[in-house]
Amino acid sequence: MNNNYLSVNFDPPQAIKGPLGNQDTSAPGFSTGGFGETVNAIISAVFVVAGLAFVVYFIMGAFTYITAGGDEKLIEKAKKTMWDAVLGFAVLSVTFLVIDLISGILGFTVLDFTFVGL
Repeated sequence: MNNNYLSVNFDPPQAIKGPLGNQDTSAPGFSTGGFGETVNAIISAVFVVAGLAFVVYFIMGAFTYITAGGDEKLIEKAKKTMWDAVLGFAVLSVTFLVIDLISGILGFTVLDFTFVGL
């Protein structure tokens, strides 16, 4: 007689890997990673693109500042461009920390910067 009433043994079949249920994994271009890995890849890509945008935007502002030649309007424009880049990077950093905090509290990984082929 089994007196362990709270024991639950649930072993789902391997065919149920994602929110769409049983899928043909032999199709070309099909990834068996599931919905979570897709979301992770999208969020990681957004962070990489935003980081590159920061670098490009900041360099554009620095170049404008260097080539301003004493023109006050160009100097102010360059300072504003660089400040906007730094502010965007700060927002990106806070967003990264909030997502990492929430995923730590909920117990799953959202930000896993793993790039295929690198």
